[in-house]
Amino acid sequence: MMKDIRKYYYSWPLLLALLLILCLAPEMDASAAKVYYSVEKFTIGQGYLVEPTEVTITDGETLTAVTKRALQNAGYTIAARVDGTYGWYLEGIKDADKGNSKVPQCIQNMDENAPKTGDLNPAEEKNVDAFGDPLYPGLYEFSYTSSAGWLFFVNNKGIGVGADNIRLHDEDVVRLRFSLYGTGADLGESWAGSPALTLPNLDALTRRLAVYRTNKEACDAKGYASAYKTARDTAANMDSTSDQVDAAYEKLPTEAAMRQWTKDLAAAKKAAEEKARIKKYTPAKVKLVSVKKIKEKTVKITWKKSKTATGYQVWMSNKKAKGYKKIKSLKGKKKVSFKKAKLKKKKTYYFKVRPYRKAGGRTYYGPYSNIKKIRLK
Repeated sequence: MMKDIRKYYYSWPLLLALLLILCLAPEMDASAAKVYYSVEKFTIGQGYLVEPTEVTITDGETLTAVTKRALQNAGYTIAARVDGTYGWYLEGIKDADKGNSKVPQCIQNMDENAPKTGDLNPAEEKNVDAFGDPLYPGLYEFSYTSSAGWLFFVNNKGIGVGADNIRLHDEDVVRLRFSLYGTGADLGESWAGSPALTLPNLDALTRRLAVYRTNKEACDAKGYASAYKTARDTAANMDSTSDQVDAAYEKLPTEAAMRQWTKDLAAAKKAAEEKARIKKYTPAKVKLVSVKKIKEKTVKITWKKSKTATGYQVWMSNKKAKGYKKIKSLKGKKKVSFKKAKLKKKKTYYFKVRPYRKAGGRTYYGPYSNIKKIRLK
């Protein structure tokens, strides 16, 4: 019996370790990640509401939580409700409609009932719900048409369930898109049974645009600002072809190149800041005025005061070009002389002075002064 008890006793540390691993596993999996997020009004010709952006998330975070944060960070207020079947539902975005809309030709050609540009303007009159109540300047479900509303696409697939049920992971591409006609048929989906448009896959271009925006300063400095604008406008034009989308994508730098340029730019800025800091705090060269014998084995070294130094170093050698050793460090910019004793007769000594300045926890050394010598007889 005792032998059996010992067996469990010695196994206890192992069981405890396994228990800790199981308890901590969710936290270990909850690592930082990023998604590429955009909000699009292409169906009414108004381009991006939120241009493609890298959004930091917790791996496995819900689409609902990420959407709330992304739109809030962009300065927009949303209207939402919780549906009993699908959960959280985005009803609309306030102040999202800028007016002067234009319906892409591909939507106008969908069927005889498809909306035309004239059906959307002026927005103050046409952006209303089914009861004629004004929705402008927001973009909501039923804005302009009875089948309009916001739809989510994750990795180029329309979401047919509530956003609460979608978990996002590193490198996902999320596109929140306004559907004008056909309950998503104008976006390539056929949930309501309407024939759907066939549109280019914009995920790769969306990702590259998002990475560009994160690294915009470095990319613009490399001369890609025009390529970015062309790519953005190509993506926002629903009448663009797949070939045009691919061409715009290829003219942008790779994600790896863009991130490296930002690192290089940061390093260059840091180096420039360091150079400027050194220039600002490094004291100027001082003039060594004289080295005079004042006693049999003692000399006095004198130099001009520096306006920016906080101290000086005195260096000595028996040779003019080498062998110098620091013999004294003086604190205070007003101390402009030093007496060196215990020198030897019939020896030649060389002296120079170096100013320094202490600032911000660092010491900045100025250049050495001119050299003066003295021979003791």
